[in-house]
Amino acid sequence: MSRSLSPDRSVRVHCALGLCLLTACKGEQIGVIECVTHDDCSLGSWCSAENLCVTRVSLQPDAAGRIDASRNFLGIQGRFLASADGYGPSGLRDGRCQGNGHADEACSILTAPDPMLDAFPNEDGVLCTSGIAARVLESGAGPDHWGMWGAKLEFEFTDEQGASAVFDAVEKGVRGFSFDIDSVPITPFRVEFPTPGREGSAVGPEYWGGAPMFPRSPVVGGINVVSFDLVRSPNLAVTFDASKIQTIAFHTPGLPEQASPFAYCVSNFSMLSAADPVLDSPNPGAAGAILVDNFDDLDMNTLDPRFSPWLYTVYNARADTPSPTAVAWIDAQAALNSRGGLHFSWSTQDMPDGAVESTGAVLTSAVSPADVYLDLSRYSRLVIAHRLVPELAGQVPDRGPNCVPLQEIVIDFACPEFGTSFVGSIPVSSDYTTATFSFSDLAERSWQATGATRDECLSRVEGIGFFAAPPLQDGECSTGHLFFDNISIR
Repeated sequence: MSRSLSPDRSVRVHCALGLCLLTACKGEQIGVIECVTHDDCSLGSWCSAENLCVTRVSLQPDAAGRIDASRNFLGIQGRFLASADGYGPSGLRDGRCQGNGHADEACSILTAPDPMLDAFPNEDGVLCTSGIAARVLESGAGPDHWGMWGAKLEFEFTDEQGASAVFDAVEKGVRGFSFDIDSVPITPFRVEFPTPGREGSAVGPEYWGGAPMFPRSPVVGGINVVSFDLVRSPNLAVTFDASKIQTIAFHTPGLPEQASPFAYCVSNFSMLSAADPVLDSPNPGAAGAILVDNFDDLDMNTLDPRFSPWLYTVYNARADTPSPTAVAWIDAQAALNSRGGLHFSWSTQDMPDGAVESTGAVLTSAVSPADVYLDLSRYSRLVIAHRLVPELAGQVPDRGPNCVPLQEIVIDFACPEFGTSFVGSIPVSSDYTTATFSFSDLAERSWQATGATRDECLSRVEGIGFFAAPPLQDGECSTGHLFFDNISIR
């Protein structure tokens, strides 16, 4: 028997007189939810190792690159901007590089966005920047990394008047930050979290993956999740103070060996919050995206712990079918500009016996534990990157003469409580493609026909499946390879 999210969960609220029910109390911690299992948490949240429910809080900028405090329950306000060492605060070519005595043509440049604009133009929250981080020249005792620091895309926290401010992530219950990036610069790219006094220090601000030898941040193409526990200084004596974050900066440093062109876009900025969105948001229906898996942990466990590890099988294959197979594994070849993707390979046949067996292959993940369901009724779509490869040299299965090409991936949302499932499909692509499947396109399987509605099923989802199942006629076969990456529900 399924059970819903626990209605009597333990709530620890740090605001007087229940004011946290709609807004955060200034000067106090906002409400947080203690948990033991994931079903103790609200929609879009999961139970962390600290036994706190964690939620992704979207920071969607407006067309000018600004975020208003009224659009997120954490009260975050600020603006996105791009900068480089060849520009001063006004956007003129009078930056720190020229101030340290270097010729203007030797300093870093921005080709996008326009450094003269007091805005960061973007479409749907996708912010793109490009330019050249100049080669770091000598100045006095060695390379002038101070004057020729490269280029940045950053989010600056501000107050209600637009003046620079600090963000207290500790008080707000924020445990980290997530973002998407389409292409990672080849330089020692860093995701930095400057705090007062650290930007101008000898080793610079703390950053994701910081260490004494200044390694790059472990950024991959696609979705990235940054825990503040992994934000460190190259100076081991310095501890990151998450209560005084001034900016979040994507830094392309200059190199002494050569100039470094860069061009990338970042999007889907989110804070990872242990505050409760139902208690603290004026819009309780707003929930963060669920990142089911990006496969960068290089194992078959899903990234969101509410889903069980990936399973795969061939179904409805007759016992005498020659070698029906389904197998899946994680490898770099299957990835979309990231560390890992899922490689799903299958082979099956409808045996020539005058009957149609409706055989196929499926990749699935059930909600975990098995007696819990997810309410996805307030979400609108599933986003998935995928690529179809009919044949791979030296790998089975290879296509036979009677094999039917796969035209679509069938997406299945199982809701056993209603004795049914709802399905839809996306067309396959021979190139890696990010597809968006709208939940409005879901329909009940015709052979089940229980009369349950789409919203009822979405409110009681116990698993998702991805089917490679072309309609085979008697004697036909199906075989191929599907690559998957970055599966999310939004």
